Amino acid sequence: MNQLFAVVKNLNPNEIQVLQQEFVSIFISREKQDELFDMLHPVVSRFSIEEDFLYRNTYARWYVELFWRRLRIFSLEQIIQIGVARHVPLAIALGFDVWQELAVFLATQTNGIDDLEDVFTTMQEAFLMSSAILGQEGGEKIAVKNLAKDFKIFSTSPDRTLKFAEFIPRIENLLYTSSGLCAQKNYFSTDQEWVSDKLAELISFYTEIEKNKIFYIVNQYTSGSSYSQPSILSGSFAKEKNFKKEDISLPQTIKEKNIPVTASQNSKHDELQVFQKPVVAQPSYQDIKKMVDAVFPQSSEPDFKGIVAMLNTLSEKYDDEKIRDLYFYNEQVGKFQWSDSLSN
Repeated sequence: MNQLFAVVKNLNPNEIQVLQQEFVSIFISREKQDELFDMLHPVVSRFSIEEDFLYRNTYARWYVELFWRRLRIFSLEQIIQIGVARHVPLAIALGFDVWQELAVFLATQTNGIDDLEDVFTTMQEAFLMSSAILGQEGGEKIAVKNLAKDFKIFSTSPDRTLKFAEFIPRIENLLYTSSGLCAQKNYFSTDQEWVSDKLAELISFYTEIEKNKIFYIVNQYTSGSSYSQPSILSGSFAKEKNFKKEDISLPQTIKEKNIPVTASQNSKHDELQVFQKPVVAQPSYQDIKKMVDAVFPQSSEPDFKGIVAMLNTLSEKYDDEKIRDLYFYNEQVGKFQWSDSLSN
């Protein structure tokens, strides 16, 4: 592994090219990924907010790519302080669906409703107070916390429709202009609208959602419900003429009207009765497949790395090695597939 990865400095274009080529090559080997992460972690995990932004095209970008690929191996403290408080915008710019990643984490790495709500509250505060830099406006640095503050103010203002219409373009302009986080566009997602939408979704979600709703949302999302990937704004955020506050209080696909509610929903015990399978109970193998399908919708090019990582996490959580074997590489047909004996 090139030792330049471990020596933080302003790299020249040739050095960046060499390291980028090596970075791309490591994804054929988990061992190589681990080796590089072990080199970067002691250094980049201690970066200041300013250093995260300064090295967004090199060290910070390489680190975030590896960090979010292995999110569920970290402690809650690391995820909050490094992942949520510092690197959400960069992770989204690299193509990670952060809402999805954190929903799966909440479902698989918390123990019961109280713990899930407490962890969510900590995440919520860390994200809304994030000093992660997005770009500049009028010569001033704009961070996530600045947008969150603005969103909270205008979401209840009389002219909110106009403000909403300006919000996503504002984010896109912050990220992709010459002083923005994604100014070097060839290193980040080319779908600028998707990146801007996803960041706006998170700001809306974490601003609007109360902790007593998060259990229902996460449980529905990870239990294989009928909706697909959650979306609060869905690209229509800036086009909606009759925008109402309730349209952003939950992702559109999991609004409260679709969530089972009982008359005694304020009782923790009764909340558990709404769902037959609490977060801490091991689901059946068929339900695990539904959970995976909800997170990674079936397509012609499945995210096999993400599927395997999720199954490994669930295997460790429920102490069941058979979960790892639900999805495997069939050498005879030359592709990954679900086990007929366990998932069908």
